[in-house]
Amino acid sequence: MLILGGVAHATNLIDGLNGLAMGVCMLIAGRLAFLANAVGDTIILNISILLMCSIMGLFVFNFPFGKIFLGDAGAYTLGHVLIWLSIFLVARNPEISPYAILLIFFWPIMDMLFAIFRRVLKREPIGAPDRLHFHQLIMRGLGLSYFNRTQQNVTNPLAATLVLPMTAVPITVSQFLWYVIGQSAVALLFFGALFIVT
Repeated sequence: MLILGGVAHATNLIDGLNGLAMGVCMLIAGRLAFLANAVGDTIILNISILLMCSIMGLFVFNFPFGKIFLGDAGAYTLGHVLIWLSIFLVARNPEISPYAILLIFFWPIMDMLFAIFRRVLKREPIGAPDRLHFHQLIMRGLGLSYFNRTQQNVTNPLAATLVLPMTAVPITVSQFLWYVIGQSAVALLFFGALFIVT
């Protein structure tokens, strides 16, 4: 229940830039499809591909100009469906490392955990909003360094373009460690430390 609620909420938290949440969800769905194919789970494979293609249909309207948004309902639904696919995949195929699944969902989970930690340090309610998520810092940094505050129509998609490749790194690493519990756990710790330092 903690994982289900956590990932659904984490997906909503990264829905702050045009294309970011949808892009991450497409990467996750694609990785789950690859993993399902590797273990011969055709049901999860087909659902993951269908979900990835459905997100892609929305993505073209969301990125770069934000003509349509996921909103809370869309982000929570995507997170919920993706984590259920992962739970089914691990339950039906015990050779898959659960740490590799956490690597696939690394970015939304780490962003949420870091936001909770940040709010606890400030003695604020953990559900209080702030503008200190990684993607927001990148967008504001671009606005301060290269553009001005009125150019969010440029900094928003540009920040998403910079952050999406970062989100893909742990997902890509999970491709090589999906069957090795120890190494996937070490990779998870490594990326966690790197995220915090960054």
